[in-house]
Amino acid sequence: ISGKIAERQAAEAVYQKARDEGVIAALTHQQRPNLFEQRVANVAPGATVTVQLDFQHAVRYDDHRFSLHLPTTITPRYVPPGTSRSDSLAAETLAPVVPASILPAGSHETRIEIGIHSGLPIATIDSQTHELQSHPDGDLLRVSLADGGSAPMDRDFDLSWTTAHG
Repeated sequence: ISGKIAERQAAEAVYQKARDEGVIAALTHQQRPNLFEQRVANVAPGATVTVQLDFQHAVRYDDHRFSLHLPTTITPRYVPPGTSRSDSLAAETLAPVVPASILPAGSHETRIEIGIHSGLPIATIDSQTHELQSHPDGDLLRVSLADGGSAPMDRDFDLSWTTAHG
């Protein structure tokens, strides 16, 4: 099933109507740039629900290092008063856009697959939060959790890399 993007109020109304009519329905809200909330209604007992969210994200560039932060923790997030979407976006640098997928991998676990197209050879790649594996795929460097495995959603995912030419 593919979703449709709609204004928040219109999407909420469609979701509530479907939910109230007993139809299986899902709604994804963007809380902040790169932080989403997913609601699913009318799932039969014992049924499996798979939510896959694919997106492209600008990465940060600071001191010759690119970095990407993906919130994957299942906890409430503190949003400081007065923080807006534009405040968060102002800190983003229009560096390479990275296609990323956060995939389900069991209850409260995730698999992460990232494609990096840097335009320059990648010199180093690492994560302070997760063990990684990577392999080139044409002009793309594919990065995933070590051994293609999954990780509990108990901490956010951070990735950083440098290119051969700084």
